[in-house]
Amino acid sequence: MKRFLPWIIFAIAAGSIAVNWLPPKTAKNDIDLTKFGKIPVLVGGRVKPLDTVARNSLLIIHGKQELRLEGG
Repeated sequence: MKRFLPWIIFAIAAGSIAVNWLPPKTAKNDIDLTKFGKIPVLVGGRVKPLDTVARNSLLIIHGKQELRLEGG
């Protein structure tokens, strides 16, 4: 057992380093909000990104382009 202990420790250390190099997995249900904001929308005869339409609507309704919600 004493002979294999350094190899076991080395394998565990190498495995933990290898796991940290892997890119993080994203859930299939997560929405990419950057791509979602680029969806074209027809407003007033012009095609605009959804993000622009949402920001302009929020500016008209709330007086600001950004809205801070509790807990997020």
